[in-house]
Amino acid sequence: MGIPIPDTACVLCGWSGPPRVVQVGDDGSALRCTSCGLIFIRPLPSREAHGSFHGEPHFRRFYEESIEEFYSRQGPLFQLERRLKARRLQLVESLTARGRLLDVGTGQGLFPILAQQSGWEAWALDISAYACAYLTKRGIRAQGGYLEEVTLPDDYFDVVTLWHCLEHTFDPLTTLQAARRVLKPEGILVIEVPRITRAELCARKVLRKPLFAFDLCEWHFYHFTPKSLTRLVTQAGFSVSRVGHQPVPRKTRRGQLIEFLRDLVSWTRLINLHSTIFLVARKSRP
Repeated sequence: MGIPIPDTACVLCGWSGPPRVVQVGDDGSALRCTSCGLIFIRPLPSREAHGSFHGEPHFRRFYEESIEEFYSRQGPLFQLERRLKARRLQLVESLTARGRLLDVGTGQGLFPILAQQSGWEAWALDISAYACAYLTKRGIRAQGGYLEEVTLPDDYFDVVTLWHCLEHTFDPLTTLQAARRVLKPEGILVIEVPRITRAELCARKVLRKPLFAFDLCEWHFYHFTPKSLTRLVTQAGFSVSRVGHQPVPRKTRRGQLIEFLRDLVSWTRLINLHSTIFLVARKSRP
């Protein structure tokens, strides 16, 4: 028997009409707003359950080792993560000069650690007290909690990043408004979220794999398209300058050709081969 579907307003467009049921699972129902198309999960878990999920057992399950072992051993997964985070930092540094950076939903914190090593004043925010305690030991200014609830100075940061974080928030609009508050005028917001495609939706239905499940570690409360993400960020008071996918540096001609063909096929809208949405925006002046 499915989860009862509450009649709640869409966080993006405010539409309060009955949503369309996309998928029903054991832990929640995936719903689509019939006005703007945003896919969201209801009901949401409690904040206590959300926070307790991201303790040491979560990191041991995801990385197969503790955060301390992740950094000390520097195994294959660490090397893979380091290359990914270094590429992200390179993208950020192509947008602005080094200054103050806040990484929201930092996880194991490798991104702010690399930023600090590169000359940034790096801050980190995560709901995991376990992760924040480790990062504090590493000299990162880490705070535990939700961005809209923690105490941070207004107009302080040059850059706020949310790498695969916004889809995990309870109210993404409130989170983005909080990001706007702590950013300096003309400060930069960088977001990356997973992209949900029709093909994936169909495959999940056939395989009976829900869009939201506690046991699968898939706590994605919202599923965005480039259009819905752009609308949300604009609504929060930002001016969007780039939306698409994260550019991946390719050193070889073969790699550059593969990337070009992938972009070309995705541009035709016949099928999108990019699994993420990458967005850059600036804090709009009042």
